[in-house]
Amino acid sequence: MDNKTIMEVILEAANDADADKVTMKKLESLAFPEVQELTPAQIKRLREESNLSRSVWAKVLNVGVTTAQKWESGKTHPDGAALKLLNLVQVRGITALLR
Repeated sequence: MDNKTIMEVILEAANDADADKVTMKKLESLAFPEVQELTPAQIKRLREESNLSRSVWAKVLNVGVTTAQKWESGKTHPDGAALKLLNLVQVRGITALLR
């Protein structure tokens, strides 16, 4: 399977079989879980549980230190790719981003 996840193989097979859009949408919803908003306290806890300084945390997430600080204080909120990365860290741990 060339290091593919089971869901990647299923999606690929469905695509190859020209599955209709409704079927593909259902499969994709299983493969790509909903991205959840995180509170400032949750973001800070993720960083602390990862045993990273704020500067290293920011570097891993590819954001500025000030941005990471504002997320933890609630002055701004992560969105887009940054929020997806934070959700990934929440589910799989920081090692998911360090490979």
